[in-house]
Amino acid sequence: MLLIIVGFCFAVYPLLKEYKSIGTLSLNYSYLIASFILLLMAYAFLPLIWFFVAKSFGISINFFESVYSWFVSSIGRYIPGKVWQFVGRVSTLNHPKGKVLSAMLYEHLILMLTASVFSLIYPYNIPLQLTIIFVLLGIVTFWRYFLPYAKKFGLNISFYPKNTGYVIFSVLFGFLYWTVSSFSAYAISKALDQGLNFGKVAFVFSFSFVASYILPLTPAGLGIREGIISFLMGYDLKSSAFSILTRLIITSVDLFVVSSVLIYRRLAK
Repeated sequence: MLLIIVGFCFAVYPLLKEYKSIGTLSLNYSYLIASFILLLMAYAFLPLIWFFVAKSFGISINFFESVYSWFVSSIGRYIPGKVWQFVGRVSTLNHPKGKVLSAMLYEHLILMLTASVFSLIYPYNIPLQLTIIFVLLGIVTFWRYFLPYAKKFGLNISFYPKNTGYVIFSVLFGFLYWTVSSFSAYAISKALDQGLNFGKVAFVFSFSFVASYILPLTPAGLGIREGIISFLMGYDLKSSAFSILTRLIITSVDLFVVSSVLIYRRLAK
């Protein structure tokens, strides 16, 4: 909780420092609505990534099971501890826990890897960006050889993907997710009239995800991601507002899709 508060305080400090200028901020609500719709479209790729990763691990699920298990378990991201999303996914699927856990970890690596590669759209710190990419690529490629070391850290995982075709599909959908979701972030930037190009916004959005995931200190990266976004964007009034609006759009879409899936499942019974 302390880290969340510190992160948010760091992110909103420019807003507090220049509070007299907040009234000068103008919001284009059409762009904000477009941002919500675009992120909602991007979210359609997330269960597809999970669907193909699960298939590569030999987990037989249909598409609705993929959608339901992904979005319902995503609620766990907002619970401190980072493990509740994994617990939720395991509990919603009638498959061996170790296999589901292994596939979930691999799915998160795919998301981080595709985000890292996508961040190269804006060369910010090439040595750092390439280092992260090569490390993640090495883990994804040689996943099975890391399994014995994972057990030493108490991770009960012993499965690896046996169908590279499915993995390739998940990677492709990963890039599609980051492309569309970055356009969502760009719409927020346009709503604030920041004057930034798409490449810079796409980099900040994707790289901040990776950075907040590497530092698994707060639920859903709360505070950490906002601080990183504000810093990378220039740490001024509009960058601070952008970081807060980004979080609000993400949380709104999370609540919308989870509610929709739960209502649909209830009506379908």
